[in-house]
Amino acid sequence: MIIADETDEAARAKWELYKSGADQDALKWLVDQSNVDKSSGADTNVKQMIEPTSAVNINMGTLVGSYETVATLLDEVSTVPGCEGVLLTFDDFIKGVDEFGTRIQPLMKSRAGIAAPAPELAAV
Repeated sequence: MIIADETDEAARAKWELYKSGADQDALKWLVDQSNVDKSSGADTNVKQMIEPTSAVNINMGTLVGSYETVATLLDEVSTVPGCEGVLLTFDDFIKGVDEFGTRIQPLMKSRAGIAAPAPELAAV
């Protein structure tokens, strides 16, 4: 998940707001349902997604920071051996996709050779 903003502090404030507003009953239900599964090991996604570290985002990888910070972090991801791509989701999907294309991707060194879409396609 990408949570980005103008500054690291603004992005972190959004993340803290999301965590503080989490539906505790829903998270408890998630834990209860996971605990019903007695055959899965601790290394399965069923168990990992209930870890209290960040259950609010089901423990998916979350990059939080300024547009520059997120671009740098994604550039680091691109150096992981065998990594050929990542699946992204955003805290505010439509706005996030737009900001990724206009504010984050242009800063990524690993995407420097990728041409920007034609203006008529970018507006669609």
